[in-house]
Amino acid sequence: MRAAAEEHPAVRKCRRCGDTKPTEEFERESRIKCGWGTICKACHNRRRRELYAANPEQYRAAERKWRAANPDKCRVTDNRYYAANRDKLRVAGRRHYAANQDKCKKRMLVYYYADPVRAEAHRRVNNALRTGDLTRPDNCSRCGVACVTRGHHDDYSKPLEVRWLCRKCHGYIHRKENSCSTAI
Repeated sequence: MRAAAEEHPAVRKCRRCGDTKPTEEFERESRIKCGWGTICKACHNRRRRELYAANPEQYRAAERKWRAANPDKCRVTDNRYYAANRDKLRVAGRRHYAANQDKCKKRMLVYYYADPVRAEAHRRVNNALRTGDLTRPDNCSRCGVACVTRGHHDDYSKPLEVRWLCRKCHGYIHRKENSCSTAI
């Protein structure tokens, strides 16, 4: 164990901007003797933004690859973000609907005419929620996270038998079902 890493200097000089800053404004770096990096967090973040601006598709591809390899971490993080920003996301959704009302209505009609049995099941659930015959729980039945749950039908012929899932689990189940149906 290094004694120098425990007794770090109170300030360091950034080799990029040249400013002297407290060590807390530098990244931890185990390869360096004192235990702190040589570039301050502000310069490091600025450099990352510049690299992203120069090669956005490369970074998006890396993020897609990481998200595909870590779906559980993504689900927890996304649900936490959705729960913390629920009102902001709802306002954005309403704004999008107001700006694209014709497109949204057309998509809804296509949805309803494409599978009337599914549409009827959804209508029955919404009516049951409104009348109090069904109650929406506060936690996902699959992962247990506290969120605004969404109803999922395993069988549309039983419209009031609903599993309550978070947004991510609901999407995961539908993607899993779609991949199984295309594999056959």
